[in-house]
Amino acid sequence: MLQRFIPLMILGLLGCLQPQELELSGTDTSGASVDSGAVALDEDQDGYPTPEDCDDNDPLTNPGSLEVCDGIDNDCDGGIDNEPIDGITYYTDADGDGYGVNSEAVVACSLDEGLSEQSGDCDDSNPISFPGGEEVCDGIDNICSGRTDE
Repeated sequence: MLQRFIPLMILGLLGCLQPQELELSGTDTSGASVDSGAVALDEDQDGYPTPEDCDDNDPLTNPGSLEVCDGIDNDCDGGIDNEPIDGITYYTDADGDGYGVNSEAVVACSLDEGLSEQSGDCDDSNPISFPGGEEVCDGIDNICSGRTDE
């Protein structure tokens, strides 16, 4: 409950502030300091002016924010809900057998196509080879036991 209250309280306080003007400066390609004299507005007072801030009306959305599962590009990197801090670990399942590869973990907001909640696939290019499958005499470890045709 407190976790939801704090951002709302911050947003309420930020609503009382006026847009901040930031002077644009930096370095050119030679490394020399440049002051353009231009002024950029930081409407949401988060320290990131437009166009650097992808949503200058939301102080929780800026290049310094962490990505969370909410359907918004929180960190302004062009991707929505990519590498979220509150995501779930899934495993890449290239062969669609319902088992992914342990070493290919992906943090995502939902179980999308090509991902699996189960890991342990010993051959992710073969859909008949997975833990709990049926072992048949074919020279392949069909059940991921580490042995073939037992």
